[in-house]
Amino acid sequence: MYAYVMDNYIITGGGTGGHIYPALAVANEIKMQDSNARIILIGARRGLEKSLFFEAGFKSHFIPVGQFHSSVGRWTQLKTLLLLPICFLMSFWFLVKYRPKAVLGVGGYASAPVCVLSSILGFKTYVWEANATPGLSNKVVGKFKAVPLLVFKEAKKFFKSKEAKIVGLPVRQGLDGVADKPLLSEAEKLKKNQNKFAVLFVGGSQGASVFNKLVPDLSEMMPEVHFIHQTGLKNYESTKSKYYSDTTSEVLAYLDPIKEFYERADLVVCRSGASTLVELSNLGKPCLLIPFPKSSDDHQVKNAQSLVDKGAALMLKEEDVTLESLKSSLEDLVNNEDKLSKMKEAFLGTFPSGAREEIASILMNS
Repeated sequence: MYAYVMDNYIITGGGTGGHIYPALAVANEIKMQDSNARIILIGARRGLEKSLFFEAGFKSHFIPVGQFHSSVGRWTQLKTLLLLPICFLMSFWFLVKYRPKAVLGVGGYASAPVCVLSSILGFKTYVWEANATPGLSNKVVGKFKAVPLLVFKEAKKFFKSKEAKIVGLPVRQGLDGVADKPLLSEAEKLKKNQNKFAVLFVGGSQGASVFNKLVPDLSEMMPEVHFIHQTGLKNYESTKSKYYSDTTSEVLAYLDPIKEFYERADLVVCRSGASTLVELSNLGKPCLLIPFPKSSDDHQVKNAQSLVDKGAALMLKEEDVTLESLKSSLEDLVNNEDKLSKMKEAFLGTFPSGAREEIASILMNS
């Protein structure tokens, strides 16, 4: 076992915002609690984290790890296998060089070699899992001694360690809970929503093709509803052109600040990634979930189902989504105050709050 350096912490993982932003939230929290702490971020060379880690101002390293999931081609899997020895050698070097007090893996392919070696070398290792069913990297790490830090209790069975803790998901500042100061007054919300019931369609940073295809026509069929439609930057122009020129709907490439749009929405229609669900739960927002059908191990369906079972949300699988089924689902909820209230009550506080602080504290007290 290697002796650790008191103020060094390694956080590893990435690939998507669902891994990267929680990693940065924890990193920033550690720095807030201990200005002497040294955070080292390790990600994949080709991941989204390469730009975001640098922007955050932390010491960063990147390894040439690739994808290995069944959804990628054989050639990609072969390249990943051939590069694995280099990834493990680099991970070994970073661990020996920094001798961290604790290592946190947040999922994504870069986290696997770092966390596996960290466990073997005897460093205190934690793996944070956002979904009810872990992705491939966390399943691999889960076979070692890493302590699982979970959002969904259903994920416990995938990890060898019996020290699993339910900690929740570190969210963006201002989305911690209903106690946070609102950005808009009720009067301002009503004015922006044209005194109508407001439905927010959120497809994530890339948008959702199913929303971009159907919502323009849906908005014309339901004039009693104010639609707010986030399209993603890439498909903004093509989607905007599908709306009539006199539409009163709001069509946006991205939502900034997202908290304002969450506040304005009476109902949110969205995917069921963990980050989105935790943010909406913290704010007690009723939602209709349409899981991304190509999520690894179908984890978005499992996330959504866990909430449906609690009466906290409704789910419509994308294979069942048509203009008619979406309109019917919305009509069942629009201005149905009793049903919306029950969903809000069941959803509010589903996930633990204060995840940033708790995870940072766990690492610092290792």
